[in-house]
Amino acid sequence: MAFAQHYPLSAFQEAAAINRKDDRKAFCSHRVSTFQPALLAHLLELRAAGRLSKIIGLAGRDVWQATAWNGFVDGGEVQPSLLAVIGDRLIISAAVAVDSKSNRPLGRLAMQEELPREKHVERIWSQLCEVLELGDTDEFDWRIDDIQDGASGDRCEIQFRSWVATLMRRNDRFHLEPAQDLETVPLVSADFDVPTGRLLLTDTLRVSGFSNGIEFDADRAYGALSLNHEAGCVARTKAHASEHGLGFAQTTNTYVVAHLHPTSGRIIVSECWTSDGKEDADGDAAALGWKKIGTFSCDVWRVTAVDQATACALMTAGGNASARATLDAYLASDDTYAQNVLRLDVPAGPWRIHSGPDFAERVDRAAFDIPDHIMPWLVLEPVTA
Repeated sequence: MAFAQHYPLSAFQEAAAINRKDDRKAFCSHRVSTFQPALLAHLLELRAAGRLSKIIGLAGRDVWQATAWNGFVDGGEVQPSLLAVIGDRLIISAAVAVDSKSNRPLGRLAMQEELPREKHVERIWSQLCEVLELGDTDEFDWRIDDIQDGASGDRCEIQFRSWVATLMRRNDRFHLEPAQDLETVPLVSADFDVPTGRLLLTDTLRVSGFSNGIEFDADRAYGALSLNHEAGCVARTKAHASEHGLGFAQTTNTYVVAHLHPTSGRIIVSECWTSDGKEDADGDAAALGWKKIGTFSCDVWRVTAVDQATACALMTAGGNASARATLDAYLASDDTYAQNVLRLDVPAGPWRIHSGPDFAERVDRAAFDIPDHIMPWLVLEPVTA
């Protein structure tokens, strides 16, 4: 069955009329209730006919649109968000082309000659149906673009030729090329110094100068050290350790519990919750054989481990001329976030942080004596000779 039978001219006439009134709520409702079901029915028929292909080059990558497409091609249900990224730009462009002098492909042919509005709407509808029959994306009106690979940070887009899907990435010259498989982003281990042994463990220190003191240049912060992809998070952990002398691990918006091993001196920071009922009297995840240090929130989606002397040096570098007095006063206060800082006396000297993407699933639990039932974000350990 042709796409035109799923989405007849009368349906597009309705969309064009709504768009002319600039009723965004009604147009959104049309996309969801009328256009997307028609697109889904069309895609299901294309799948049954064997015209859809899976995307390759996804190993070591995290591109949900491509993964969702492959799941659909394999026979799974389609995600509503995938239907939206496939078709919404196309139906919007088609509706806009009815009343626009745009040079977009959908509008260009129709504007070559003056036609009565009714015929003009029919011409645009015919072009829309033709595009979805052919399955060829173009540079303007139909492509799944502005995608960031959540693992590597590559800027990507998905293109179709006769419904054969290809994941494209932008190279260092910003040119598009087919994406290739990548190695999985590795876990990270990085060394930092704890010169006094007075370790602060929290999400971040909310004191004057600290944030400025740990900033990176914008080109690095939004490039190689971006928090929007796994490779950037791993690189940021290394950079904070080597350049700022602190332990850093990216988390989600969560609440964590810290545990201390009585013999190795290692520290685990894990989720407060546990799924198997192994909780302590406070309802926090209990790490059997470890001593609970305390809990704190990760409101800024990170864990920071920093020596007090290092923190003062960073605050000074960030513009605080009385860093020691500021930090001491803050830690002695009843400020809510001051209570969010765990203060530990640990062996002075070099420490190592272990973290990275999917750490709880990928870490060697036996090597660090991590109980199976907790969900660790990171491990800190003193470095011994």
